Amino acid sequence: MTGMSIGRLALMIIAACLLLGAVPSAAAHSLPAAGGTGTPSAPAPLAASVHVTIPIGTKADGLAYDPKNFDVYIANQGSNNVSVISSVTHAHFSIAVGKAPYGVTFDPDNGKLYVANYNSTNLSIISGSTNKVVANPSLGANAHPVGSFFDPASGNVLVLNSSSDLGLGVGWMIINATNAVKKLTFGLGTIDYAGYNPKSKDLYLPNFLAGTISAITGSGAVTTIKVGGYPNFVYVNPANNDTYAYGTDGPPYLARISVISSSNQVVKNLTLHSVNSLFPNPFGYDPSTKNSYFDGFNGTTNKSSLVVISSTNTVSATISLGVGEFSYAVYDPANRDMYLTSIVKSIVVVSGTTITKTLKLSQSVSLLVYDPTLKDMVGAGEANATTASILYLITSANAVSSLKVGKLAIAAFYDPKDTYVYVVNIGSKNVELVG
Repeated sequence: MTGMSIGRLALMIIAACLLLGAVPSAAAHSLPAAGGTGTPSAPAPLAASVHVTIPIGTKADGLAYDPKNFDVYIANQGSNNVSVISSVTHAHFSIAVGKAPYGVTFDPDNGKLYVANYNSTNLSIISGSTNKVVANPSLGANAHPVGSFFDPASGNVLVLNSSSDLGLGVGWMIINATNAVKKLTFGLGTIDYAGYNPKSKDLYLPNFLAGTISAITGSGAVTTIKVGGYPNFVYVNPANNDTYAYGTDGPPYLARISVISSSNQVVKNLTLHSVNSLFPNPFGYDPSTKNSYFDGFNGTTNKSSLVVISSTNTVSATISLGVGEFSYAVYDPANRDMYLTSIVKSIVVVSGTTITKTLKLSQSVSLLVYDPTLKDMVGAGEANATTASILYLITSANAVSSLKVGKLAIAAFYDPKDTYVYVVNIGSKNVELVG
C-alpha cells in the first residue's frame, strides 16, 4: 500500500474519492430491493477482538504503510503531525509536519513518505529509515496540496492542488532523487484521484469540468484526452490494461464509460442507460471472472443498478439493486463473491451476476477490508462522534459477528506484519488493532 486518504478510501463515491476531511459522509442511502430478510442478520460467535489500542491525533485523514520498516503512518489534520506505529512492537510516536496534513504517500523507490500540507503550501518528506522530516519543498504561493500519488515508472510523486486561487487544474511532480518541484497544468476541475496504467506507464486524472482526461508521464509531460461530458473517476482494468474514464454526459446525465487504450486513444464509449446521475459511483474488480463492477444511481427513479463489464469492454449484465446508492464492491478471495457496501445498513453479496444474499446490519458500512488471516471481510459501522461504532466480521459463509470499537470508525488497513486490521477511530482519536 503506497498511501491513501482515509476519506477517499471510505467514500470513493467519490471518485472524487474522497474526501473525508474529518468525518465520513452520511449521505442518504436506501436498502436494496433484492435478497435477504427484513431483520438484521443474527451475530455469529465472536471471531476477533481488539488486541491493542493506540492514541493518534485529531482528524485523521490518511494512512500509508512502509513495508521496509514495517511502520504505519497516519496523517492528523487537526494536530499538524503524523502518527507512526510500529507493526513489530506497536511502539508509537508522532512527527511534526506542516499545517493540515492531507494524507501520506509512500515511495518504495527511495523509502520516503510524502505528506501534503494543505495549509502550509508545501510538502513534508519523511525518511522511512530515520522517521525524521528531511525536506519541505515549497509548492508556491496559494498552493493547497491534497492528494499525492506514486508513479511506479519514474519513482516520482504527483501532488494535486485544491485551491481556487491557484486553480483546480494544477499539480506538481516531485522528483524523488532531488525533491525538485515541477509545476503541471491539467484541465479545469481536476478531481483528486489518479489511476496508473502499467502498460502505458502513465498516471490518469479526470478533469470534471473540462470533459478531459490528463495522461501524465513519470517526467511530468501531460497529454490531454478528450472524452466529453463530466468525467469524475478513472479506473485501469487489470484484465486488459485499458483505462476507463467514468462519468456522465450532459442532460439527461446518462452515465458513460470512455475506454482509453494504452496508446491514449478513446477506442469505445459505453453508455449506461440505467444510470441518470451527475456522480455515479465506482465499484470493484473480480479477478476470478475478470469482470469489472460499476454502480450507477438513477436520480429520476432513485434506484441503483450494478453494471458488469467484461474484459472485452462489453456490458455483460445489469443488476437491479433497488432504491438508493451504494459505495464499493470488494472481492472475497475465499468464496469469490463480491460484497457491495452501502450506508443503508446492509451489504449485498453478488456471485458473478446474481445477488445471493443481503446482510442486514444495525449500522451502515461504507468500506470493507479483507483479512487473509481470519479469512473474513471486515468493516466498521459509520456511527457518529458520540456513539461507538460496530465492527462487523463476515465469514466466507456469510456468518456475521461484531464487536464495539471507537467512534467514527473506519476499518482502513490489514497489516501483513502483525496480521491485524487497523481500525482508525476518528472520533475517539485512536487506532484499534483487531484480529
